[in-house]
Amino acid sequence: MRALQFCGLTTAITLVAGLLNYEVTARSNLLLGVALPGWWEAQRADHAIAYRDHTGIRPLDRLLHEGAEALVFYDDLLR
Repeated sequence: MRALQFCGLTTAITLVAGLLNYEVTARSNLLLGVALPGWWEAQRADHAIAYRDHTGIRPLDRLLHEGAEALVFYDDLLR
């Protein structure tokens, strides 16, 4: 049971870190005054995914939207 909890926590931390990395890169020009490497890919991902209310729960819908943008961002970076 402890191993399953550890795997779940590790997965959650990895997903949050990936999402935060995308968000900082996407907003680096505003936060830092300079665009970080990957900024153009983040902008393309931001414009590629339209926001939709899937569940009607605003925070969950925002999380799903940002997660979809992050997936497009990392897919674009790996190509």
